[in-house]
Amino acid sequence: MLTHLSIKQFAVVDSAELEFGPGMTVISGETGAGKSLLVDALGLICGLRADSGVVRHGADRAELSAGFALVDAPLARAWLHDNDLDEDEACQIRRVIRADGGSRAWINGRPATVGQLTELSARLVEIHGQHEQQALLSRPSQLALLDAFGRTDAERAAVAEAARRWSALLRERESLSAQGDVSDRIDWLEHQFAELEREELEPAALEQLGADHRRQAHAADLIAACDEALAQLAGDELPSPVGTIEQIRGALQRMNEHEPRLGEVDAMLDAAAIQLDEAQVLLDRIRSDLDIDPGALQTLEQRLGRLHELARKHRVPPDQLLARREAIAAELDGLRGAGERLHKLDAEIESARQAWRRA
Repeated sequence: MLTHLSIKQFAVVDSAELEFGPGMTVISGETGAGKSLLVDALGLICGLRADSGVVRHGADRAELSAGFALVDAPLARAWLHDNDLDEDEACQIRRVIRADGGSRAWINGRPATVGQLTELSARLVEIHGQHEQQALLSRPSQLALLDAFGRTDAERAAVAEAARRWSALLRERESLSAQGDVSDRIDWLEHQFAELEREELEPAALEQLGADHRRQAHAADLIAACDEALAQLAGDELPSPVGTIEQIRGALQRMNEHEPRLGEVDAMLDAAAIQLDEAQVLLDRIRSDLDIDPGALQTLEQRLGRLHELARKHRVPPDQLLARREAIAAELDGLRGAGERLHKLDAEIESARQAWRRA
């Protein structure tokens, strides 16, 4: 039931406030008194198209609002609830029309579209003109009248639910189909994944590969440097560093009694001799591990070449190839699930269609 109507800066009306009580209300008057303006204002509140001509001359906007009691309006209450616009047992609709032709609307204080005004008002208001009956021209209202006459509310709800599920399945299939040929995408990704899977992409493996390549690429220089150092440590042509240290220690030890600090020097030289012995042992071990192997170098360079080619192909640095492989695996999982879902949807859609027909 309409309980309140407020009109401001509308046509020739500066401001008008009307309150409506229970029962029938009649507004009478001579022609030109403005009765039709009330109906026009209510029509705009109900979602009719607005233009700047309805704004009072000199004003920047017209403001229209109406209040409704919903005690006897279950369809309106249900619509408000479904659209998260419900508020107790009352409803307030407000519309502002600007002088530039734009307009805004609110339902219970929350922004609403003109389409929502039209849908809600169809459940609240019937406007009868000389040559129009809005509710009877509305397809939803026609269906509602037929359902009410046949007392088929339960059947109507069942049909609506069946149609909702059928439509949802159709939208899901359309969304999945819009992805294109999923099988081709899966084949392409599987090929890319297999290429990456053949390579060792873990950070430790990449680091070891780089170290092995550098060592093998410089094997000849490393061997020469180690051989020269070992020869000098062993004293093949000149006195060895350890032998020289021992000679120095012997000369200083004879003077220890005259200068106590020489004992500290002797300890340092002894430690140096020990370090040189250990260095010689380690260097000899390193030299034993070195070998000039053209085949091994070629294998390492081929592995590095494949990694750089994959990095170029996927447009990422080599150290991000592992993350790329994991991303491809995740996409494959999603696409395989989508493909399986698409195959099942046809049967579900047909089942939903049959359920809708039975309902």
